[in-house]
Amino acid sequence: MEDLKKLEIIMAKSVEEQVEDIFKGELKKLKVKYFTKTEPINPSIDNALKKGPSKANKDGGNFPDIKVFLETQNQRRIPVMIEVKGLKNKLIKLDKSKNIDQSTAAVTGYAVNGAVHYAKVVLQHSDYEEVIAVGLNGYKKPDGSLETEFQAFYLSRNNELYPKLLDDVTDFSLFKETNLEHLVDLLDKVNLSEEELEKLKKEAESSLEKSIQKIHQSLYDDVILKPLLNTDQKLYLFCGLIMAALPIKDVANLTPADLKGNKSARNNDGLTLYTRIEEFLKDRGTSDEKRQIILNLLGNIFNNSTLYSPTNGESKLRNLYTQVLNDIIPHFNSNLHLDFTGKIFNKLSEWANISTDLVNDVVLTPRYVTNLMAQLAQTSKDSYVLDSAMGSAGFLVSALEIMLQDAKDSISDQEALQEKIKKIKSEQICGVEILDTIFMLAVMNMVLVGDGSSNLQHSDSLRNPINFPATVFLLNPPYSADGKGFNFVEQALSKMQKGFACVLIQESAGAGNGGGVSKKDIKEKFSGCKYQDACRFIFRESFSADSYLSL
Repeated sequence: MEDLKKLEIIMAKSVEEQVEDIFKGELKKLKVKYFTKTEPINPSIDNALKKGPSKANKDGGNFPDIKVFLETQNQRRIPVMIEVKGLKNKLIKLDKSKNIDQSTAAVTGYAVNGAVHYAKVVLQHSDYEEVIAVGLNGYKKPDGSLETEFQAFYLSRNNELYPKLLDDVTDFSLFKETNLEHLVDLLDKVNLSEEELEKLKKEAESSLEKSIQKIHQSLYDDVILKPLLNTDQKLYLFCGLIMAALPIKDVANLTPADLKGNKSARNNDGLTLYTRIEEFLKDRGTSDEKRQIILNLLGNIFNNSTLYSPTNGESKLRNLYTQVLNDIIPHFNSNLHLDFTGKIFNKLSEWANISTDLVNDVVLTPRYVTNLMAQLAQTSKDSYVLDSAMGSAGFLVSALEIMLQDAKDSISDQEALQEKIKKIKSEQICGVEILDTIFMLAVMNMVLVGDGSSNLQHSDSLRNPINFPATVFLLNPPYSADGKGFNFVEQALSKMQKGFACVLIQESAGAGNGGGVSKKDIKEKFSGCKYQDACRFIFRESFSADSYLSL
């Protein structure tokens, strides 16, 4: 039976051309202008399709079967990428996670999958904010009649390029000029659910970690580079290459071709990358002090002749930069606010201890924990968030995301919104870290997610208390410290006039091994705090959504 099915598939004749003619006829009836496979629309879209990876995952060459360019009376412009197939069961293919499969086999073999591929290419390589992807399919029924299928998806930068099914778009009728306003009303109601957004973040984090692991494996396997860089230096190298690859206003992107492999001490790939990083930090508004700290750390690495000297015409830096550009940078073209440097740190620390972590005391908190704790502390756009042992700033990244989203949801005036976003990043988040390496991790992290590094301080928060009007206190303290971290909490709460605190501590600390502190006497321990009743403790070794203690 299985062999018979395979034979039927082999013998089936594609009716793709007939299907394409039918739908082109519909567009003509509706007086909707369409563009053929090789017909240009405009330079922006044409160049994007030319530059983006093809369906076969090769360089350039994307040719949707049909293209449409919608333009409303209000000058809203929406490209439409349409792919046609002509065999039964070739409309759409989902992967195991029920997402539209974007493997090479799927985008070349299925209509919707190919259309979504083209839509993503346009979004990733042009300045368009939204694209509609349409899959068309048809097949001959046993009675000889032709059955056609139509499915449309909406992709936008606001939805992180996630394809959302347009249930109400079942044919091309809404593409008619008189129906465009109704179409855009439908599009404006298409948003990611919280579940979809969380799923997207998990997939992005997993993909990011795999990419980091792949690049680090290449460093580890290289007999020259393996002993050349310690874990700290690899971390700085990764972050430096990422900053060099990110866009700078009014400056062309740095390409691998710009790294010529020169051997001169005054003209080499390392100096080219270093100069680019300096420009990036200036463009992001990083303070002179923090910019100089970063550049001092990166200087010796990018000035290493082993890294910038060419082998067979290509330097190690160019090779690594190409990998970062292809495998890491796509993760930054979103508003997901991932803990980028935290992920890099985690993968690198699987191979070796961070040199400044002499007591194995650096514990980076998973994003799902930082998100939950920021929510438990009722973080909002008006919160002032403090982390006095911030590590890579994972808590601040989560809080920043919540604050920015709350601002976008509640402030309709765009000028007022931009002012609020600026204030949130520059005034309303504060972090302190004592370890040099980890402090730089936090600074680079906040710079990479949009620069909220203004109030990050390299200091000992216990010896040098900071003056910050915190209304949210988030903490995963160093568990080797006296009191298992409760001293950080006591100091912070004693200064808070209002708000909420959420603290992650060791199970053993709550069980009585925290320097005399236990669950039973936490109230007594913090009896002098001004806002003790709003403290939440989450115990590190038995974390769950219900495992915090409310005082």
